[in-house]
Amino acid sequence: MNLLRQVRSFLRQFDYLPPHSRVLVAVSGGQDSLCLLDILHRLQPRWGWTLGVVHCDHGWRPDSQDNARYLQHLVEQYGYPYYLLQAQNLSPQEAKARQWRYQALVRVATQNHYPIITTGHTASDRVETFLFNLWRGSGLDGLVALSPSRALSPQVRLVRPLWRVPRTATAAYCQQQGLTVWPDATNADMNYRRNRIRRELLPYLRTHFNPQVEQQLLQTLEILSAEQEFWRGWLQAVWPQVYDPEQQTLNRPKLRKLPMALQRYVLRLFLHNVLRRAVNFRQVEQVRRLLTENTGASTAPLPGGWRVVVRGDVLAFNPGQPAASNSRVHPRSAPAPDAPLD
Repeated sequence: MNLLRQVRSFLRQFDYLPPHSRVLVAVSGGQDSLCLLDILHRLQPRWGWTLGVVHCDHGWRPDSQDNARYLQHLVEQYGYPYYLLQAQNLSPQEAKARQWRYQALVRVATQNHYPIITTGHTASDRVETFLFNLWRGSGLDGLVALSPSRALSPQVRLVRPLWRVPRTATAAYCQQQGLTVWPDATNADMNYRRNRIRRELLPYLRTHFNPQVEQQLLQTLEILSAEQEFWRGWLQAVWPQVYDPEQQTLNRPKLRKLPMALQRYVLRLFLHNVLRRAVNFRQVEQVRRLLTENTGASTAPLPGGWRVVVRGDVLAFNPGQPAASNSRVHPRSAPAPDAPLD
């Protein structure tokens, strides 16, 4: 039961699941989510949580309905409410599946008054997300994107209690507790990039570079996470000085005086507030070059047809487009520009 104590210590340290909270547990039937459900069930009497369980059926597998029924029966044994979400004609793409999943989870949590959703993401998922986003050319936010907790909406927060737990530990726990894991054939489908990282890249790195590669990458992630917090602190102080929320513009002279890394951090947030999607290095650099251009200069078309243009001392979005509704997003609460595909 060492894993139980480890998770309990983690939750106490950061107070992610306060006593007597209403908590919705997302369960797929795999080893990580079953491990999470069982641990929270064992901790529930002491913490006084009100637990509910939700399952997302993407409808991709022939056995998906059997999987959902199995989980319903399991949840009935635990004695918790069970919510089933079934997608209709969902495209088998990682990004679209993730978008549907989180939108559906937030909807169920909001309707049933659960301010917290928990998922079974592990330390191994953090490593895979790091490698996934490294190949995409993500910035610091993308590399450490799998955070232990983040806001999904103004009313709902996501918490990952297994954030420091490797996947080997969840497998051992399920075996020790006699939990029957529902096999997911899509985990072996190499058309999904995460599966290739898990089944091909990481084994290769262990064999040919470092048997402890995951532990080493987790140490690197700890360092990068601390540095990210440092930059976010800078951004929180600088953002009100360079950004006009009424006009949705950036002050060029003030932005030019900042270190290049902070310039890029500010510009990623500036772009993300309007584009509402991942922002890549090329797009950020297009805008950064405008810091020294003359009035009238602009970027190439950005997603949605937007352009950033120079208007004297400010950078602004093309006035031909409608104003964004989220101009007052606070830099600390804004979604990370490089959202992970978890």
